[in-house]
Order: sequence, then C-alpha cells, then structure tokens
Amino acid sequence: MKKLLIAILSVLIICVVGSAAVFAARHNSGNIQPTTIAEVQKNSYDDQRVLIEGQFTKHVYDDIFTFQDNNGTEMNVEVDDDCWFNLELNVPVQILAEVDKDWHGMDLDVKGIKKL
Repeated sequence: MKKLLIAILSVLIICVVGSAAVFAARHNSGNIQPTTIAEVQKNSYDDQRVLIEGQFTKHVYDDIFTFQDNNGTEMNVEVDDDCWFNLELNVPVQILAEVDKDWHGMDLDVKGIKKL
C-alpha cells in the first residue's frame, strides 16, 4: 500500500512540475528585446516571439484589433479573450506576440499584454 501511494505521489509531482515548466516556457518573454512592426515584417520567422510597444487603436471585429507601434506603423493582430482583461483602446502597452507566417502573409497572435 505504501509503495502504491509513493508511486501515485511521484507521478503527481512529475505532472505538476512538468506543467509548470511548460507554462513558464510558453509565457516567458525571457531576453526578447522590444522591436517594431516594420522590423517584424521584414526580418521575422514563423513562430518567433516578439515584444512590441504601442497601443491598440481600433477593434476591427471579434478578436482582431488594430495595433500601432511607437513609430506609428499599424497592423491587425489577434488577441484572445484571456489576454484582453481590463484594457482600453489608446493606452500604452507592450505586447508579447507570436509571428504566424503562411502562404497568405503574416499575422501576430498576441500571447500577453502589459500596461506601460
């Protein structure tokens, strides 16, 4: 009985630690330096994580917003509901986004938003 309990607890601990590590890896901006939309459009690759400072200027539809960086360049970005919490348009923010490149062009999927 003790061995079974120890085995179950060991598996549970491994699952919790593994989940925490995966969460940290997916949501950590690490050493990513802030950049601009123009730089991302020119030099980014698929699934790259980018930080951009600016503001959301318009709600286009559903989860699509227009984001303007500090240089004035605009781009439509996808923002999940869990990221858009207690935010307003035209407020300075920093976004952590993932570049999504495919045959029709490039999109940014916002993974995190921080008010500045």
